[in-house]
Amino acid sequence: MKTKRMQSQENPRIRTSLHGKVGRASTDDEQLQAMRRAAWHKQGVAMIRVDDLPNEFDRLAVEAIANELFGKREKRSDAEA
Repeated sequence: MKTKRMQSQENPRIRTSLHGKVGRASTDDEQLQAMRRAAWHKQGVAMIRVDDLPNEFDRLAVEAIANELFGKREKRSDAEA
């Protein structure tokens, strides 16, 4: 088991009075792709964007499964995406 001291040396973070008040930097596409790849290889979890599916049948099937498991998505405007 790692101690707090060992963790801080591996991933040093400075705590300030802003801790908990300021959000983290947004993740870019490259980082998201790396997370998807790691989830697949380490946990067998496939994270696939519905828009990346090659055909309508696959897209509709995945949307139906996701809606059943997690509920319908709220439509986002292009400005938010």
